[in-house]
Amino acid sequence: MKPVDNKKTISYQMLSGAAVGFCVFFLVLVLYLAGLITTIERKTQDFRFRIASSGHTIDKDIVIITVDEESLQFYREDLGTWPWPREIFGALVEYLRSGDARVIVFDMIFAEPDVLNPASDAAFAQALEGDTPVLLSLVFRETEGKSTESSYENLMQEQLLKDRFSVTVLNDSQVSFGEYSSATLPYLTILAGASGLGSINYVADPDGPSRGIYPLFRYDGAYYPSLSLATVLAAHGYRPEDVEITIDADRILYAADVAIPLGADGRMPVKWHGPYGTYRYYRIGDIIESMIALSRGETPRIDPVEFSGKIVLVGTTAVSLFDLRAMPFSPVYPGVELNATAVDNIINGDYIRHTSRWCTILILLVSSLMVSLFTIRFASPGLGIAFFLICFGLLTAAVVYFFAFFDLILEYVAPATALFLSFTASMVFNYITEGRTKRKFKEAFAKYVSPHVVDEISRNLGDLNVDAGERTEISILFCDIRDFTSMSENLPPEEVVRLLNRYFSFMVEVIFAHGGTLDKYMGDAIMAFFGAPRHDPNHARNACLAALAMQREARRLSLILEWEGGTPLSIGVGVNTGEAVVGNIGTDRRMEYTAIGDHVNLASRLEVLNKKFKTGVIISEFTLKKAGDVSVRDLGEVEIRGKRESIRIYELIDEHGEGR
Repeated sequence: MKPVDNKKTISYQMLSGAAVGFCVFFLVLVLYLAGLITTIERKTQDFRFRIASSGHTIDKDIVIITVDEESLQFYREDLGTWPWPREIFGALVEYLRSGDARVIVFDMIFAEPDVLNPASDAAFAQALEGDTPVLLSLVFRETEGKSTESSYENLMQEQLLKDRFSVTVLNDSQVSFGEYSSATLPYLTILAGASGLGSINYVADPDGPSRGIYPLFRYDGAYYPSLSLATVLAAHGYRPEDVEITIDADRILYAADVAIPLGADGRMPVKWHGPYGTYRYYRIGDIIESMIALSRGETPRIDPVEFSGKIVLVGTTAVSLFDLRAMPFSPVYPGVELNATAVDNIINGDYIRHTSRWCTILILLVSSLMVSLFTIRFASPGLGIAFFLICFGLLTAAVVYFFAFFDLILEYVAPATALFLSFTASMVFNYITEGRTKRKFKEAFAKYVSPHVVDEISRNLGDLNVDAGERTEISILFCDIRDFTSMSENLPPEEVVRLLNRYFSFMVEVIFAHGGTLDKYMGDAIMAFFGAPRHDPNHARNACLAALAMQREARRLSLILEWEGGTPLSIGVGVNTGEAVVGNIGTDRRMEYTAIGDHVNLASRLEVLNKKFKTGVIISEFTLKKAGDVSVRDLGEVEIRGKRESIRIYELIDEHGEGR
């Protein structure tokens, strides 16, 4: 045999390793530049926030007053359903002003006048006038063509918006901000009294969560600040018309005393400090009680002095008000806390920075070449795996370290993909090369030994038609988990999602088994109806039987959860029967087969009454009349908001046990 030329072998291995490395590099580079791995990268950044963020670093002078579900329910009789009279918020402004709050921010839109109580609007507008800045919110919208609405009030709103709340912008960067064609503004009387105005537009990433906010928006040829930027400017004593904003070539936005780094898309990356509840929350119900106590000369539960020098954001967290967003910590996160976080970032200059694209490309090249050169050079699976794991561990440690200590985000998925593909390609290359050696071995030994023996030796060579709506009689069922809000607050997001998925699976099977139609999920609530689209003369009885079966299934699920060490649950069900409009309702972009009408609303309100009567299933007199022979307990007559006459209701009793 000819002696092996080690120099040639090493050169061949190094050239092969370099070739494999460069091929992997260019492949991953294409994936990276084309944005095909962007979504996965964002998920890893979310994970970094979850493991490395700390609520201890938040600004304690930023607090939130929340319109929560408990307050809505508690004051339903006194203040009615949402929206509440504006004078409540006027009194809230006076309360906070008496405590010397620094800035008051309403993260909600007062778009319509209170036609039933105009004095309420006037009281709120008057309360806005004072030394303490009070900021309101607006939303910009993208519609086809500019709005043609030209009422006097609309024209006054538009003129007031441009004159008082627009900002001057000098943009020397390549960042561009899209032009919006319409806006939802506060009612004119209220808009005129505001100290500032900011957009609360929520711009999510394609995968759902929002990881950044636009500090500026363009509308009708002018620029307007986001609510968070407007809040910071007001906290520094600036009015919008007095501010000139510049954006330099490095995408740094300068506005008065703040400097904000922007991404290539014009958004400010949000530095999250924690999940829902990281910032101090005050329930508006407690604030109202405190205002009442002060008016009586009594000691308030919360002294307004507690808000001295603080930036106070007023927003909603009630699930029924739908101001919930997705963010890295949770798919359900209050929009008001998102704005509080952005205000914290801006006012304290506490930002997340991203490495440049060129830095990422350099890391890609090094990752691709390093692993392929080593793996092919030493041609040992054990050494190759060990080296790959070391490189992968170092990359992971570096990514976490720079994020935790320097607020710097290094791209992770692209380099990790390069490491993995480079390692895999190198191992395949070694396998193919070794396979060629095996084939040569078989060719050489086939004439000497049997094929079976050749195979055995070679194996040991290495370690190798509802579009038209119709009015029809149906039975509507609403089902809701009791105290789900408090339950979900004590569970991690993953457990909440898992619990809901299991709960929905149990309930939907029951609905389908009784011929029902699943309309929609609303948080933890389910709406279903019986009798459409397929006509069912026994829809009321089937709805009642389904309600009882859902209670049994809920008890079964609760026992399973307790056995697993989880939190038990119970549900309330409301059933009503009557005429409703059923059909595909929506737009060309999204249609839903659903039911609407007064009887649908009544079914929803019956479900809520279960808490009051401590029952499991409540049905209306209309359902009982249609259902026939079912076991019930008379609960008497109740007044339903929106109904002129009282309604007699009944608890539905399970023939196999109590309905509750």
